[in-house]
Amino acid sequence: LAGPQRTEREKARDVSRHPLQTLEFFGLRDDMTVVEISPGGGWYTAVLAPVLRDRGKLFVVGGDPNGDPKSEGTQNAKELWARFQATPAAFDKVQAIVVKDDAPWVFGAPESVDLVLTFRNFHNWVGGPMVDKVLGAAFAALKHGGVLGLVDHRATPGTPADPKVIDATGYVPQDYVIEVVEKAG
Repeated sequence: LAGPQRTEREKARDVSRHPLQTLEFFGLRDDMTVVEISPGGGWYTAVLAPVLRDRGKLFVVGGDPNGDPKSEGTQNAKELWARFQATPAAFDKVQAIVVKDDAPWVFGAPESVDLVLTFRNFHNWVGGPMVDKVLGAAFAALKHGGVLGLVDHRATPGTPADPKVIDATGYVPQDYVIEVVEKAG
């Protein structure tokens, strides 16, 4: 957590994001194969990469850095890979899984992954085919007994699971997330 691969701004957020406790809760070990879906700027990637560098594997699932320059996924991928190249001592073993909306998503060979993680992304997938695509790929790649670690903003209990409300607020009812995940496998 204190490594030079993390910015001071990232480290300052530790008090609210609790990365150590979160990753311990999900059972992270340094010998795991881990997939991080939609890493954005790499806030959690910067924590995961050094932990997994020597004994484990880290795959990040995102857009194509050579894709449509107007695409948010392309822009995020370019920025993330520039970050990796700037700090190879931490990120040189991180592997990319490029996904495209018009193709099936695969996060690894069947039952090859110990832990699939995503942070503050689930609310973006609600109300369309994306949630099924993401969860289908996650469960196909997870080993028997593997863990899907999902972090997002939790709506007040009793809040309706209306995709428009979720999209507008970014807050997801916990019972809805559990229902969708269980339905997916």
